[in-house]
Amino acid sequence: AAVKEAVSEAHAARMETEAAKRALMAAEAQVAEAETRWEAMEAAMAKADAAKTEAEARQVEAETRREAAEAAMAEAQAAKAVAAVNTEKVAAEAAVSTEATEAAEEAAK
Repeated sequence: AAVKEAVSEAHAARMETEAAKRALMAAEAQVAEAETRWEAMEAAMAKADAAKTEAEARQVEAETRREAAEAAMAEAQAAKAVAAVNTEKVAAEAAVSTEATEAAEEAAK
């Protein structure tokens, strides 16, 4: 009877060991799955960071282009103002020259 009981207990212990092994394997599978999900999340975060960095670079580039366009506009306006002044000078010189010519013609008469 004692032998039978010992065999029964050994069998029960073996069954518990097998159950524990299966539970451990299931837990290891869950850990592996969690690690895979974690890696996927990290990859997604890295991709989002890269997209953010790219968007910031585009914004800086756009700002630089805008500033260059404003500078070109200011330069064009300055050139236009200089041209206007030069046009006035030429017109004034022409008027003086015309007056001088008329005065000389008048004096020659």
